[in-house]
Amino acid sequence: MPKTRKMLNDWDAPYIQSLRRLIETQSKETLANWAITYCEERLLPLWERDYPDDLRPQQALKAAREWLSGTIKLPQAKKEILACHGAARDAEGNPVALLCRTLGVSESGYYKFLRSKSKPDKHANLLAQIYELIQEDEENANYGVRRIYDYLRLNRD
Repeated sequence: MPKTRKMLNDWDAPYIQSLRRLIETQSKETLANWAITYCEERLLPLWERDYPDDLRPQQALKAAREWLSGTIKLPQAKKEILACHGAARDAEGNPVALLCRTLGVSESGYYKFLRSKSKPDKHANLLAQIYELIQEDEENANYGVRRIYDYLRLNRD
């Protein structure tokens, strides 16, 4: 069963209500054009970066535009759109995506972590002091947070 989406804001907020009224006054064609343009400008570049050889999303967007213009019938466009759904399912086989889902983290968080590994650790000095404390005496390995905090506070550089 698909996971339900949660809104990050109050459905009754004034700006949400004004956005709903704006959407409700638009034609289906206008909304479809907006959705296609959004996908072409925002989502397609991300897809092309990760899957440059898979053209199914491009073909689905082209078919959707042709359907809106009346060049092709909906059943023809639907074939391309369903093929695009297949591309999305195939992309779920991406090992990074699978790993992130398994661990319960976002892919963007994983890639942010990878980028941060090349930066120096701002807590390296504290970590070195804690290791020094533990190596001084075997009993220090049993220190809790409070004792370690007190030690670090007393032995500031």
